[in-house]
Amino acid sequence: MSSAVADYLNNYNSFELFGLSHLAATLFFIFLLFFLPYYSKLYLSFNQQKILGNFLGFLIFLNFPIWVLLEVIGGSFDVKLHLPLHLCRFANLLLPIIMLRRNEFIFQILFYWGLSGMFQGIITPDIVQDFPHFHILDSLLVII
Repeated sequence: MSSAVADYLNNYNSFELFGLSHLAATLFFIFLLFFLPYYSKLYLSFNQQKILGNFLGFLIFLNFPIWVLLEVIGGSFDVKLHLPLHLCRFANLLLPIIMLRRNEFIFQILFYWGLSGMFQGIITPDIVQDFPHFHILDSLLVII
């Protein structure tokens, strides 16, 4: 199993800036940016909106631990490379606090961190793997 995970992590197509997958992901994000709030406001109750928000928050939160687990299984985990938490990874790990405790202060911090990182990530993504690699899927979830 570890050889299959290592093969998956190390053999990939290169990401092309403003290529087909980049433009498709950007259009998908723009669609969700307008569709998700519109749909939830019109068709979902308040409790359903909370469930959807919690689901998206925990899905984004799980990306970092899953990525680290894949790297450990694949044999490519390096403490110096994987454990320094970048701002986006730290924000991912704080999401459950917002989902469970509804902490307004942490929400405001993560909201503005997310906006700045998201817009920068859409224009100049910091990935080398193309779709369907885990890193591009992880980047898409963080943008949502």
